[in-house]
Amino acid sequence: MKKYTVEEISSWIVRKLSVKLNLPASAIRLDKDILDYGLDSMEALGMVGEIEALIGVEIPATSVWDYPTISQLAQFIHDEAPVI
Repeated sequence: MKKYTVEEISSWIVRKLSVKLNLPASAIRLDKDILDYGLDSMEALGMVGEIEALIGVEIPATSVWDYPTISQLAQFIHDEAPVI
């Protein structure tokens, strides 16, 4: 399992939001609340599941709410993912 950098995780989240919301990646800010982009709770939970699949580690379902910006969420995920 790979240990992803904060930047890699942030980029992955930006790409996912860009596709889901049909926005250019350049329109997505790392310091803006993810839910302010219009994700509903089911989409947010789905994103948590996709992140878990990417990093191979379970993270709390409430992560998007507990760490609301892309920067905060990416840092949390980086800190929680094991080094292998």
